[in-house]
Amino acid sequence: MIQNIVSARIVLACLLTAALGTAAAQTAKRVSKPAGPAEPRAVCLVADFKAIGLNIHDPMERSVKAAEWIQRNSSACTLTQAINIASNRAAWLGTTDTAMLTAAIDGLIESRQNAAALVKPTPANTAMVQTGGQDAAASPQATAPAAEAKTTGGTSPAPAAKPETNGAPPASAPARPAV
Repeated sequence: MIQNIVSARIVLACLLTAALGTAAAQTAKRVSKPAGPAEPRAVCLVADFKAIGLNIHDPMERSVKAAEWIQRNSSACTLTQAINIASNRAAWLGTTDTAMLTAAIDGLIESRQNAAALVKPTPANTAMVQTGGQDAAASPQATAPAAEAKTTGGTSPAPAAKPETNGAPPASAPARPAV
């Protein structure tokens, strides 16, 4: 009888272990794993690139950091920022200004120029360029072409009036004294 009780307890222990193990496994499946750290969003701060060049003394480390910065942040750079980086890279990077970095920065400029060329001019974005990003409706510059088109019948603007000379020959620039 004692053997039967011991055997029953062993069987019971095995069944409980199996049941608890299955429950733990099912619970583990339901619990979602925490997401890893999110990729930092690309931000093109020219000052950060400049800081890499001016603050890191070791040329190899400076080269690696500059290449990493370009790879990570260049997608967020505007054409103006890319030109600023290209114009100053020799002063900021010094001996680290390698052919690979030059090619990466030049490629960045070309991609931004190509993207700008793909934008078809429309009255809305042309007015935004003319007004420096201000509201086109509030700008007198944006309404001036429309007013000219109405006065000229929708054709090209009228030629500018020539200044009256009252029959006198046009004034020439004063002569420079001989040295």
